[in-house]
Amino acid sequence: MNPIHLYQKQKYLISKLLKNISVSFNKLIYNRNIDFFEIQEFLKWTSEKANFHFNSPDIPLNFLPSKIDEFQYNLLHQNIKDIVNKYYIHKIRDKNKIYLLKFSVNIPYSEKLALLNSLVLRRGSVIWVDYGFNIGVEFRGRHPALILKNTGNSLVVVPLSSTIPKFKQDYFIIVEQVYNFPLRRRSIDLRRITNIDFSRISYTSHGHVAGNVMDSVNAGIKTLLNL
Repeated sequence: MNPIHLYQKQKYLISKLLKNISVSFNKLIYNRNIDFFEIQEFLKWTSEKANFHFNSPDIPLNFLPSKIDEFQYNLLHQNIKDIVNKYYIHKIRDKNKIYLLKFSVNIPYSEKLALLNSLVLRRGSVIWVDYGFNIGVEFRGRHPALILKNTGNSLVVVPLSSTIPKFKQDYFIIVEQVYNFPLRRRSIDLRRITNIDFSRISYTSHGHVAGNVMDSVNAGIKTLLNL
């Protein structure tokens, strides 16, 4: 499509969207049961995501692992090893090789994303997810979430809650600790498994759970699906 025509089409779609929002707000101001906090949260979410899509995304350097041990390194594909060799320093500690991220290194976004997918966004990792402004009983807001699968362009996750259920159910999993997070018991409701886009990731901190938690998750999913 001609760039000028593309721009005109985008301008038209944005104008139409703003008009629809304006009409909705005109209706809202005559509603006496209006919840201004809900509107504030919706606008905040819309602003953040619009900013993400209209500006080039980036991954903070401190979100990448500062240290990679030899065992982790040996599991990587060769193309990821090549990236690690470019931006990490090799050291020997207690007869074991480790890789330390170079200070103030400038890593292109594509290589950051490759490192992120291979070292951070893996099954068993816990990240912060912005579930946004959702409807009814849907999960909303910013919560830690356990990664169940990385599809390459999206993540299958389940949120972690600080609320511990009073009654035991097969779909509730108790997590005693999330490593690299403040020590706190958390719970997982397997009925809330969902697929998210990378734009919902909050690049602040990340951790992981123990292997027995993932075993419980696998068993719970099988029970939930009657497998």
